[in-house]
Amino acid sequence: MTADGLRTRYWEIGEGPPVILLHGIGAHAGFWRASIPALSDTYRVIVPDLCGSGRSEVPREVSRAVFVGWLAGFIDAVGASPASLVASSMGGAIALAAALDHREKVQTLILVDPVGLGRSVGYAFRVASIPIVGELVVPSDAKGIRRQLLRLSYDDDWLSDDLTAETEELARDREHRRFFFKSLRWGVSCIRGMRPSTLLADELRNLSIPVLVVWGRHDGVFPVKLAKVAAERIRGADLVVMDRCGHMPHLERPEEFNAHVRRFLQSALTPSGTPPSPN
Repeated sequence: MTADGLRTRYWEIGEGPPVILLHGIGAHAGFWRASIPALSDTYRVIVPDLCGSGRSEVPREVSRAVFVGWLAGFIDAVGASPASLVASSMGGAIALAAALDHREKVQTLILVDPVGLGRSVGYAFRVASIPIVGELVVPSDAKGIRRQLLRLSYDDDWLSDDLTAETEELARDREHRRFFFKSLRWGVSCIRGMRPSTLLADELRNLSIPVLVVWGRHDGVFPVKLAKVAAERIRGADLVVMDRCGHMPHLERPEEFNAHVRRFLQSALTPSGTPPSPN
């Protein structure tokens, strides 16, 4: 389908209140495979490739307005307004910005190690942001992708061959690879860390919807101290810090992660005084 003028691939399964899962930079819809079955028995689960990622069309520019415009258009196109957004890393920043800029379209937020809460960012992303150097060090082969993904995590027993193979296939697309580096350099500076264009911490007090923040205690991309920034500035936010987790709790410890998400959604989406669903 088309969202804000951009062809967008998405998966959809289940019935109920709409829940949209948003992946991070360099990823694709397949990064949510471990959460889809756990949520789709109760919710209408919708999983797009972000614009410029996976099999979705690449926009001409990189900006907050482009990403938020695409997400707002996608929510409208699939008839999911207002939606609950479960969003990881860069997807978290896009979801957060959408909740601030289009409040009528976002009902609840679950932010998973999101971009946007501070300048701190891991060394590997800083190096990858350097022109020419990044193209040399960021792999597009299966072995290199596997090594890179495992660096983002705490343990190494979660990564499937299927996910590695799909990520390799999509990483070989030249147009999408160019957009990956364009997006990375829009957001990250080798010297100063996250650029001001990505920072949303000063706007967090404007949120007035239920928010859950989930963070891996051992995240090497964004330190867990940033989780406390969100918890302190978002009114009423819930915070879960998951042990033995790096940057991708939804992949590394899916059963625990999915339980937290289900518990939060059930509480946030159940009207006061209504008995919770047996699911």
